[in-house]
Amino acid sequence: MSATAENGGRRAILVEHVDHFGPSVIDSLEDAVVVTDTRLAVIAWNPAMERLTGIPRAGALGRSAERLLEFLREA
Repeated sequence: MSATAENGGRRAILVEHVDHFGPSVIDSLEDAVVVTDTRLAVIAWNPAMERLTGIPRAGALGRSAERLLEFLREA
C-alpha cells in the first residue's frame, strides 16, 4: 500500500514494503519518503521528508506515521 499527498508542489510518499530499496537509495531521493513497518511505525525518514515536515529523522523514527502525518489520518 502507498499513499501520496501534495504539499506546495512536493510529494510525501508512504511506502509500507521497501525490501528492494536500501537506506542510501531512500536518502538520495528528491521526493520525501517515509518507510514504515506493518504497524505504521516509522523505520526510515529521508532528508526530503525532514524538509517537508520540519520533523528531524531522530524525532520520527519509531513513532506512528499516522500521528506524524495528518494526511494519513484523513485517508
